[in-house]
Amino acid sequence: MKRIITLLVAIVFAYQLQAQNSEYDFFIDNLYYKILSEEDKEVEIVENPTPCYFYSGRMNIPDSVEYMNNYYKVVSLGKSAFSSARGLDIRFPNGLRSIGESCFLGANLQSILILPESLEYIGYQAFLGIYNVSTVYIPASVNHIEVRAFAMCPHLENIIVDSNNTYYTSVDGLLYTKDTTKLLQCPMPRIGTLTVLDGVEYIETCAFEKCALTDVILPSTLRVIKNSAFTECENLFRVHIPAGVTAIEGGAFRGCKRLQNLTVDSLNNNYIVVDSALYSINMDTLLSHPLAHDTVRVPSTVKIVAVDAFSVTSKLKYVYLPE
Repeated sequence: MKRIITLLVAIVFAYQLQAQNSEYDFFIDNLYYKILSEEDKEVEIVENPTPCYFYSGRMNIPDSVEYMNNYYKVVSLGKSAFSSARGLDIRFPNGLRSIGESCFLGANLQSILILPESLEYIGYQAFLGIYNVSTVYIPASVNHIEVRAFAMCPHLENIIVDSNNTYYTSVDGLLYTKDTTKLLQCPMPRIGTLTVLDGVEYIETCAFEKCALTDVILPSTLRVIKNSAFTECENLFRVHIPAGVTAIEGGAFRGCKRLQNLTVDSLNNNYIVVDSALYSINMDTLLSHPLAHDTVRVPSTVKIVAVDAFSVTSKLKYVYLPE
């Protein structure tokens, strides 16, 4: 009997300790909730703590839930809350304001994803790598979308933004800022040649990640190509850097193993291509060496070799650096 009592005490203590350290405050119908505000009675759905658990089937997320004789509004879906879901047909709650980081990462969802009209924030990698979804509708209420929110989605053909949204717009299924100065996301399945809108000044981080395009025509208005903008575009063959580009960030062309025709406008004062390799204009920095040679001799002028400069040279055996 003494052992049984001791065991029960240990179990109760362990349960209380878990509750103190838990990422959730309560759970109802296999959804786990964290209280965000007692004053406003708002909660967030957080990741299911069960190891290797995934949601599936039709799910109607409630607009509000009752806990301890109080009603709480569901205003947020937290980090990784529905990641790796399988065959999930989800109904979002009215009043949802935020979809957090990696919330649906790798999830298999319904083919048409209509986000709720109350939504304001879409987090980093929120829908990264989702399956089955061909079209995403972004409402007028959304005012902030983090990078890679819709990256690496193999079936996503169109991102459509409500015309009344004052922060974002979509043109031909691509996601831009409202003023079209920033290209934020190109759907992964795009093939062939794509012409970026005239007026675009920034290609955002991972905007073309793993896209199947062979040619991308950049506008003369372009100024900045952000880090990893074209990362892992394995079919990309031709890119011409316009004269006005002042910054090409690290890993911009990482993994573009077929990029054999990378050129820079002769009037560009910041970059130059020599023997298919991309350098700073004075050739003191090697940015990218896309061709698959087994031996590379880095020019004597080079002082800096950028991270991922040789990321696609799978045949590379020898690199001769200047002394």
